[in-house]
Amino acid sequence: MVVLLVRLYTIIFKIKYYTEDYEAYTSPTDTILAKITRKMQLTSILFATLATLGFTSANSIIFLSRDKTDRFVCFYAAPGHAIPVTQLVPGKGTVAIPIPQGWEGAWQTSFSATDCGPVGIRGEVKFNGFEDKTFYDVSAIDAQNDNLGVKFLYAQSGQGVKSGCEHFPCSGSYNKWDDVQTQVTEEKDLICEIGG
Repeated sequence: MVVLLVRLYTIIFKIKYYTEDYEAYTSPTDTILAKITRKMQLTSILFATLATLGFTSANSIIFLSRDKTDRFVCFYAAPGHAIPVTQLVPGKGTVAIPIPQGWEGAWQTSFSATDCGPVGIRGEVKFNGFEDKTFYDVSAIDAQNDNLGVKFLYAQSGQGVKSGCEHFPCSGSYNKWDDVQTQVTEEKDLICEIGG
């Protein structure tokens, strides 16, 4: 793939003009407009190639509100990953948030769009991890008694294990460092139940 992109770059940026008999080489007049046009061509080809290869958002987290209270979902990304924008999930509402390929991080809920504290129960995920699988859990390490935010996290199909619980603390969540609560699925869409 890299070889193909390098070849395209060479073709676009090192255009050579030959006479009809291919005997004589003439250099093109390199105006600023010609340079910009070639750069735009390369950019278009690069984005089209990346889109074709699937470098788009192929994952999602669907937030389901279990009560009538509006909540904001605040995200925390692992180093090197973009932080999704804080999202409002209306009471009794459902919001699907697209997540970038390979994203790793966590989220919690808040009653304010500008203040994501104090630390609460968190949902955690690594999309497209080992063998392109999704690893997830509900973490109570920092706040074992938060019963207002994240409750459950599971694959959209309902197959597999539900991480989390109705009332914290519980044995269905990640409670201590290196706990054996991380779940795995081949699915790319997760459901996160909040509130209630």
